[in-house]
Amino acid sequence: MVLVMKLHSRWIIALFALAGAIAMLPTATRADMSLGQSAFEQGDYEGAFKAWLALAEKGQSEAQLNFGFLYRAGAGVSKDAAAAFMWFEKAALQGMPEAQVAVGGSYRQGIGVDKNDTQAERRLRKAAVQGHADGQVDLGLLYLQGRGVDVNLATAAEWFTKAATQDDSNGQLHLGMLHAQGLEGSPDFVEALKWFAILSRKGDDHAQQARQFGSVIIERMAPDQIATAQRRAKEWRRALTKSGNDG
Repeated sequence: MVLVMKLHSRWIIALFALAGAIAMLPTATRADMSLGQSAFEQGDYEGAFKAWLALAEKGQSEAQLNFGFLYRAGAGVSKDAAAAFMWFEKAALQGMPEAQVAVGGSYRQGIGVDKNDTQAERRLRKAAVQGHADGQVDLGLLYLQGRGVDVNLATAAEWFTKAATQDDSNGQLHLGMLHAQGLEGSPDFVEALKWFAILSRKGDDHAQQARQFGSVIIERMAPDQIATAQRRAKEWRRALTKSGNDG
């Protein structure tokens, strides 16, 4: 999967997450989507492209989004950022939050379309209000950087929190970093370390970053502050486990 891994890692996760939505599709559509998914997982990107082609042209949003991923990476088809954006847009116009994130990211980075922070904010907000964690994190980053909106650290923290409470690693990392920086000039190392501690138990790249950041701020914390942060992290993990069991 070398070619596709050139995409943002979260898009790879999103593509595989769409596999869960296949079961909700009509039988004929489900068969073609599953065929493409199987080909993709085996590294047969041309096979995936062929399997999803008719579905994408007929307006099937999952296939359209997948097409965008393939064109963006140049996997099974010639790399074409403009074509990728076109397919992302087709899926986004059907209200698909994953596609809204892809469109918003394209506008934010100027890939396949002219850079436009106002459009990026509009599209990412559509995904964020639907509860999509990637959209929430990216919208928070716009508020953090003052792109398409005025800089507002409190609002950035709100969107990072919405993603973090979904156990989203990216949201947890940015929320911890924001607290370490300080929302109003005064850092909250206890809350920062809480989120770094929560994240550090995972096995992804964000976890490694969280451990590194955590080791830095611990040097500036009193023992009771460290204990409080660790207690809060433990309580949060316990609550998350309980909510999962209750669900």
